[in-house]
Amino acid sequence: MDDLVPGDLGLLALRVVLGATYVLHGLRKLGWRNPNGFSGFGASIARRGYRPARLWAIAAVTAEIGGGVLAILDLLTPI
Repeated sequence: MDDLVPGDLGLLALRVVLGATYVLHGLRKLGWRNPNGFSGFGASIARRGYRPARLWAIAAVTAEIGGGVLAILDLLTPI
């Protein structure tokens, strides 16, 4: 822990807060604290004209949750 400088702690806090925000937003699309759940999100994707809607909804949720977890863990962040 001696190697950490205040800037590193600030970046860690930023990664955790931003990553958690993405993860929680993705979980809402899966139905966490959202009465419409995944079917409602899939319907909104379909209304926008994306076909197949279910595939694009799965891709969006996976990207949000996966990206949030990767940001928290500081993996692939340079990309």
